[in-house]
Amino acid sequence: MRLLLTAVIIALLLAMLGFAMTNLETRTPVTLWETTYQDVPLWSIVFLSVLAGVVSVGIIAVVDGAFVRLRSRKLLREVARLEGELNWIRTQPASVRQEPDAPERAAVVTDEEVSDRLTPSPNAFMWIVDITDERHPVPVATWRVPHDEPFNRDCWFGAHQPQETVNGNIILVTWFGGGLRAVDISNPYRPEEVEHFMPAPGAGQNIVQSNDVFVDKDRGLVYLIDRLNGLDILEYRG
Repeated sequence: MRLLLTAVIIALLLAMLGFAMTNLETRTPVTLWETTYQDVPLWSIVFLSVLAGVVSVGIIAVVDGAFVRLRSRKLLREVARLEGELNWIRTQPASVRQEPDAPERAAVVTDEEVSDRLTPSPNAFMWIVDITDERHPVPVATWRVPHDEPFNRDCWFGAHQPQETVNGNIILVTWFGGGLRAVDISNPYRPEEVEHFMPAPGAGQNIVQSNDVFVDKDRGLVYLIDRLNGLDILEYRG
């Protein structure tokens, strides 16, 4: 973008110079308010017009920059105020800290493990998102397996799919090489693992890649599918 803008400015300057050189002897009358000036060089009119435009753009840029700096200062003051409040909260014992009210509506979201990743860590994990206002979703917490390790192309280890129907405070999430994780989301700001299940590798496989989970609450069953090979059916007591 800068290169294009520079090329346009150079082209305009060359065009103006060429016009001035071509019309050095051209003169024209100019009326300014009620006074008419005869034999005014045409190139000087063009030069003054361009100069007036440049000065106008410069003034606009300076004024806009002043407003940007003013807004930046206000933002810095607000950030400093929030940092001060946060630092004060950090100094308080955990027993007296107050968390905000739970969201009226919340969503459980998982990232998905992929091979064409930008960095080796972290692996895909789970989010709790406040969707009280669906037009402005706000992440309020994240959770991942404590022994998370950098990405291993031969054995993926990270979140894949949560159960599709949430009917309580316990949510089941498949975690590829981490098997099936049961996470308590009763406090959406502090999700905590309450149990996990690590299946055996499927027939002919050396690793576990738990991929999908379905909860049949009416029958009390959980169906856990491995990405490579295998199906485990568990008893559900949640």
